[in-house]
Amino acid sequence: GQDDRILLLRDGSEVRMRAAGPADAPLVAALHARCSPATRRSRFLSPAPRLDPTEVAGLLGGDDGEAVLAVTVDGGSAVGIATVGPDGPAAARFGVLVEDAWHGRGLGTSLLRRAVD
Repeated sequence: GQDDRILLLRDGSEVRMRAAGPADAPLVAALHARCSPATRRSRFLSPAPRLDPTEVAGLLGGDDGEAVLAVTVDGGSAVGIATVGPDGPAAARFGVLVEDAWHGRGLGTSLLRRAVD
């Protein structure tokens, strides 16, 4: 879509950032499955290798939130996702998941910035 944006990361690699939707559930489930147990535990407080459909829907923003997805430039796989949603009347909750191989490139920060925008 027109809100796609190519992001140049610190190491010179590129990702495509775009709004995530329900159709992205398989990409997000695959991203989660590729993450290390430590990465999964830091995001979900559980190293479980599989998310249930409710958890995937939540990552995609659920009923009241929004999510930004980072995908490879060819669109073949998701490498990160940031989710933002309301947490009470005057607060927001954020979550970021970045595939281990993509850690340390500034992707999580960029995803959060885009989600807040």
